[in-house]
Amino acid sequence: MGLCETHVHQCCDLLKRLLTESQVEQLKQLEMKHDREMKELKGNQAKQSMESTKAVSHDKSVKNKAERERRVKELQSNNTKKFMEERKRRKMHQAEARDDVIKEHSRQLEILKKEQDTMIQKQKQSVEEARNANQPDSYA
Repeated sequence: MGLCETHVHQCCDLLKRLLTESQVEQLKQLEMKHDREMKELKGNQAKQSMESTKAVSHDKSVKNKAERERRVKELQSNNTKKFMEERKRRKMHQAEARDDVIKEHSRQLEILKKEQDTMIQKQKQSVEEARNANQPDSYA
């Protein structure tokens, strides 16, 4: 392995390490974004649940306490089901986004590997051409 080929390997290794570090940071930021979104969603859902429960509690059309409690339980049950479905959809969407990012990272690493192979091949060709140019032609 020649000096130039070693240099190409070192440069590509450095690029790969930098790319990997950048990809790890990108995944961390994506996870933080997803965590923040879920926290906001849960907060909004809790607020919505409290508001709807309060609305039923203050409803003047409900005359007795048992009917009011039944309606509150029913509303909470419906809200819980709806909220769980929304969280499930959100998690699936986030997992899909994460998978897309991971696929893109793999594609980038493959491109880097192909570029490295191409540079090494070109370097070998250059060395071979230089050798052939330095050899005297033997014409008879």
